[in-house]
Amino acid sequence: MTGGGLAWCNECGLVRYCGEVCRMRGWEEHKLECTMIGQEGAGGRVLNDQIRLVARIWLKKRAGTNIAEHQGGITRTWDDLMDHAEEMEKEKEELLNSQYNLLGAVLKKQNMPDMKTFVSIYGKMLVNSFSLRSDR
Repeated sequence: MTGGGLAWCNECGLVRYCGEVCRMRGWEEHKLECTMIGQEGAGGRVLNDQIRLVARIWLKKRAGTNIAEHQGGITRTWDDLMDHAEEMEKEKEELLNSQYNLLGAVLKKQNMPDMKTFVSIYGKMLVNSFSLRSDR
């Protein structure tokens, strides 16, 4: 579906791109997340970008994909990042539970991370300022 210069993912209808070219370029990265979101139907449309990113990272980690960023001669891997999970669990319990339940509304139970893994991913994203942008 397109309109106003935007292109939406034809499968999940959740992800928007600036146009058809960007949609085609982004498909490889979006493909796995899209099939998981699509499993539970239109419920995927309720996911905010943060929780969609949690899903994307979780699915990559679950598949054994090494998540790393290379800039100059420096490489940072996902596992090197701090998550401040203990502090988050104490201070943001209500937020974490609501976001975990939101993810659970679109992923089948067998595809869900456990709560500890979810908090670690969510914490790493917040502490290290991750976004869904793939042009970096």
